[in-house]
Amino acid sequence: MIKELAALGTFVLVILAVIVPAAGSSGELAAGDGNGGTVTITRLAQEKYYIWEDTVTFTGTNTASETTYLFITGPNLKTNGAQMQSTHPGNSAVIDDDASTFVAAPVGPDNTWSYAWDTHNVMIDSGVYTLYAAGTPRDASHINGTPSDRISFVMAPPGGRALADAGAAAGPGLPATGTVAGRGYVTILAPGNQSFSYGDEIRFSGTNTESYTTYLFLIGPNLPEQGSQIQNPDPRHWPVENNNTATFKAMDVNGDHTWSWKWGTADYALDAGTYTIYAVSGPYDRDHLENAAYGTVSILLQRPPESASASPKAPAPTKSSGCGALMALTGLGAVAVIVIRRLRAGS
Repeated sequence: MIKELAALGTFVLVILAVIVPAAGSSGELAAGDGNGGTVTITRLAQEKYYIWEDTVTFTGTNTASETTYLFITGPNLKTNGAQMQSTHPGNSAVIDDDASTFVAAPVGPDNTWSYAWDTHNVMIDSGVYTLYAAGTPRDASHINGTPSDRISFVMAPPGGRALADAGAAAGPGLPATGTVAGRGYVTILAPGNQSFSYGDEIRFSGTNTESYTTYLFLIGPNLPEQGSQIQNPDPRHWPVENNNTATFKAMDVNGDHTWSWKWGTADYALDAGTYTIYAVSGPYDRDHLENAAYGTVSILLQRPPESASASPKAPAPTKSSGCGALMALTGLGAVAVIVIRRLRAGS
């Protein structure tokens, strides 16, 4: 074919790239690949657990090393992983290749390991979490190349399990808050699938058995890390100030320990993305939550659909005496790109 094109006065440039995928490569080593051993996590008995109420027991196998190293990722945690043994994982990231920052679960003679994660005094947000188990202390960005496994699960706001038995009344058996008082809790809920458009009015509601006022603030894309004033139309430039009640949205708690607030999102200076709303028993910012009971809920805030006006059409391509065709050929692990350019007569 190339000879025929050359005979027609055509110059042919062929670029060949051969892609040979590494055996077993899929973004990380699957359980059973490489390094003479494997690491696995046993499927959990349930997918949802309650913060401050449940102890989650993880088990698995490890034939790659004598220790299984564990860490988690999830809402408002470092993307490389957080120390699940810390009372405040959001402030305690794992450090790659530093075993002291990981949970180290010994591997028994039968190649099994286990770890019980007690969440009663752990300050985390509700949402989907992922547990990583590896044969060496590598964080999420460096886990490729070491035998590892992962599993996802849901941590729900506190009060769900306790409320079923005790209603809204505080008392023994209710979730601890990690504070000296420790007898109450705060929850927050958003309606529907928690996906909204700018201009929507969002009704937040929940319970508060720790105090008579619920304080709200917001975190999300391009907002101050300690939290922003959800009641201010420009939260990007108005952070909350720890222990300054005037900077929080304060909601009275009813006699039945419930509270609610409607947030009208029209005219707010916010970027599209995922936001987390904190409901706290006192005027504490995100860096001082050890002093309070609190709950969180995450929502997706997106731009409304674009208007139906027709978009301008792209100009039709024009013929050029200098350009012929561009083709991509795919085959057995190979990609070939052929660019054909017709030479002008006399050139």
